[in-house]
Amino acid sequence: MGLNASNKVQILNKGARDTGEMNIILKDVCKYCNVSPADFMSKRRHRPIVDARFLFTGTVLTHCKYTLEHIAKFINRDHSSVLYYKSRCDDITSVIPSFKAKFEDILSVTTASLEEYGFDSNQAPESHTKVQKRPFKIKRKKATVRKKTRKAIKV
Repeated sequence: MGLNASNKVQILNKGARDTGEMNIILKDVCKYCNVSPADFMSKRRHRPIVDARFLFTGTVLTHCKYTLEHIAKFINRDHSSVLYYKSRCDDITSVIPSFKAKFEDILSVTTASLEEYGFDSNQAPESHTKVQKRPFKIKRKKATVRKKTRKAIKV
């Protein structure tokens, strides 16, 4: 069944906190890793929580076309943290087979959940994708030449 197009647009346009796809992925990752969403969003750095953040970031960047800034707003982090999580997820999956298996399990679970709710993989609304910036012109003031006048010093 899934959601119709108008409901999907309403969910996706509510803002970073109410993004439907990321909420679904967050719910699946937290359930899989036995971590509460409150712990996930907290500043704690316990290994299960950090692993859940790695898995979440890798999954969102695989399934969706959101910017790093948009994902960072969703998880109360900086965009550089999201980039770090993604690189660590890639590094760990290439070295540790058990983590790679976890990541593949999460990908399959979240794919099924997203399809159940009617979301397409790799499609995000244009408002959430990276917008090219217009080249800006620097407005420079015309240089004014000041005439220096010297007063004759009489001795």
